[in-house]
Amino acid sequence: MNPHPSGLVGLSLALTLGLHLHAASALTVLPHEATYRTSFKGIGVGDLKISLAHDATTDLWTYETHAQPTLLARLIVSPQSIEQSVFKVTAHGIEPVRYRITDGSGRETGMAALSYDWVNHRLTGQVKGSAVDLPFEGDLTDPLSIRAAVLFDLNAGRPPTEYAMIDDQHIKHYRYRAAGTARLATALGDLDTVLYDSDRTDSDGHGRSWRFWYAPALHYVIVRAEQRDAGHLRLLMTLQALHWTGNASTAGPMP
Repeated sequence: MNPHPSGLVGLSLALTLGLHLHAASALTVLPHEATYRTSFKGIGVGDLKISLAHDATTDLWTYETHAQPTLLARLIVSPQSIEQSVFKVTAHGIEPVRYRITDGSGRETGMAALSYDWVNHRLTGQVKGSAVDLPFEGDLTDPLSIRAAVLFDLNAGRPPTEYAMIDDQHIKHYRYRAAGTARLATALGDLDTVLYDSDRTDSDGHGRSWRFWYAPALHYVIVRAEQRDAGHLRLLMTLQALHWTGNASTAGPMP
């Protein structure tokens, strides 16, 4: 998933880290499950499974992450931690419907549940036990659907640029800049990739930033992602397995 170093995305990433067949051929982004080997400051912390599913009945997409931490990493990351974003796809990009995250502890401080009202342009819900009711203008994403927004933009031939994202109870802006191309050795073989760098629009260049390697041959699925802090590698994710599922989401909304 996403999915941006602070707030809930830090919780989900920094610590962890029936669609019918004839309909699937019409989709530029295909439902899939991807597994990423994850390390934090050079220490392996396990895998992160990211799934993208489409429900042909509602025409809604579900993007979801599940942590699969090592035994040692379970001291700080629960295997019950889940992050989920449900969204619609429009001619201009994605339109999130709801966002949920839990760190698996059962405590309010480790949970968030947000709903988007696109008629009145308001975001409501709960974050870490506090109520949220924020107005927003234009497009808005969350720490997970921002990843989906880039994925769908790339597949639609729209270069990623700038995205607004809710982080805790604040709306922040992140920019994406093309950083060239590279042929990358992966668990799935050698792949041609396009690179994008991302950081906050108000960054001074010395904070945390991301670099993503997207593989056009895999419908722009991320095959490598690095987060750096003041130039030092903090988080590394590398693709280990990828399966095209072609199935509607069966998970349903998180409680």
